[in-house]
Amino acid sequence: MYGGSTRKEKKKCRRKRPNKGGQRRGGYRLTSRFNPYADVRLQSSNPRTMPMLPMVLVPAELFGQCSGTQVYKAMHSNTAKVVAEDGRDRITVPVESKGQDIETHVHDAESSSTVEEGAEVSQHKAVDSKLGAEESAKVCKDDWHKITVLHGKRYKREWLTNQLQKLCPVPFQPTDLHYAKAHMVFYVPDKTTASGLNSISKKIKTKIGFKLIILTKPEIPPSLQVVDEATMEAMKLCIVKRFDAATSSLNLSNMYWDTELKAQNIRVPLNQKKYMNSVIAIIKDNVSVIDHLDMSDNKLYSLNGLADLVSVRGGVTSLNISHNELKSESELEKIEGWNLEMLWMNDNPLCNHYCEQYTYISTVRRRFPNVVRLDGQVYSLPTES
Repeated sequence: MYGGSTRKEKKKCRRKRPNKGGQRRGGYRLTSRFNPYADVRLQSSNPRTMPMLPMVLVPAELFGQCSGTQVYKAMHSNTAKVVAEDGRDRITVPVESKGQDIETHVHDAESSSTVEEGAEVSQHKAVDSKLGAEESAKVCKDDWHKITVLHGKRYKREWLTNQLQKLCPVPFQPTDLHYAKAHMVFYVPDKTTASGLNSISKKIKTKIGFKLIILTKPEIPPSLQVVDEATMEAMKLCIVKRFDAATSSLNLSNMYWDTELKAQNIRVPLNQKKYMNSVIAIIKDNVSVIDHLDMSDNKLYSLNGLADLVSVRGGVTSLNISHNELKSESELEKIEGWNLEMLWMNDNPLCNHYCEQYTYISTVRRRFPNVVRLDGQVYSLPTES
């Protein structure tokens, strides 16, 4: 009988599973231990005949320049490795710096700021990394950096912000601070501040002794992102056509399916910050006065974009935000700077929260006391007794 008839024979035929800590290859247990200061891994081309060799990353800018440089200066490289030679560890560097190897010991690697966990070090990856850095440099103007505090949502915002500002060697104010899943995310305008925040990673301890990890990468904050010049020009022509100067009305309804933009293979989802920023920039330069604004049928989930428009054009008295995806009346707080007299909000999920029309009207008038037309219905203002 296949697999054996007795319990012992069946046990022998069972496939051995790898341990949770790593995988078994050629009789060796490969592990990748997380080290916040350096990327040191074990690797062997033939694990049956060769011992495990440590790998470590060193700075590309030091290749061919600093002979004798220790690994504790290592950061931001994907191209170097350590091989065993005569009982010592030697860093081998790319071909262009051949003959200028840097001698050191792996245990000296203690202060690197980057970790690339579980990846193979190869020349192809180095080229990809270089190209990615060049693209980031083109996109990220003014050296804006995105800062992510892992699991920062678990702690009070005031406490965590104060700790970051207290320990960071460079004074800063967070921009666009928000939470992405369980992490705190914000932006700083220069590389120096980002480096300062990166240097205090794992130096903030919580009450239970957990050390907070801080990650940085070049990225423009959403509040400053705009579309490319060609798309901006097409959007400008479209918005100018949609503006009626006689009535000071701007119709931005259903912009995603605009026929002229669609013919140019351009989509404008106004629920994305980048596109709303571009619209506001166009309005600021080309539309002097707005009395009626139509933002219906744009799948708006929040009014953050309109909140930025309030400070640019504050004279809006009529607003149509119907047929969107607004779920809370608290979104209206963001546009309280407009003295609205007419408002359309029908066919939004928030309208389903009100069983009685009176409650719905009262909620809106707490934000906009001068509203006389709501969802197309005329309501008289309450008389003073």
